[in-house]
Amino acid sequence: MILPCIENKCLKYPACKHKRFIICTPLREYCDEATQTTKFEYGQDIWDILYSSFPNLLGVQLDQAPKGSGITNVKDMIVNRRRIPMEVIKSMTWEPKK
Repeated sequence: MILPCIENKCLKYPACKHKRFIICTPLREYCDEATQTTKFEYGQDIWDILYSSFPNLLGVQLDQAPKGSGITNVKDMIVNRRRIPMEVIKSMTWEPKK
C-alpha cells in the first residue's frame, strides 16, 4: 500500500515525516478507507503502515470537518490510542461550558 503523500509527491511530506500530529485530509481519507477495505493480520492495523513513513506520528486530522456535519476537527481525528496516554486523549476532547 502506497501512502497518498508518496504517490502524489506531496511537498509537505518531508516536514510531516517528523511531526506527531498531521492535519491532512488526503492522508486521513486514506486511513479511513484503508481501515474499511484492508485485511490486516492479527495484531496489525493502519498504524503499522503509517509508522513506516511517519515514525513519530500519533494522530491525523482532517483539514476541515465536512460542512453541516457538526463535527469539530479534534473530535474527528484518528488517534493511536496504544501510544497516547488516556489523560491526553481526554484533554483533547472539547466540552461545551454549561
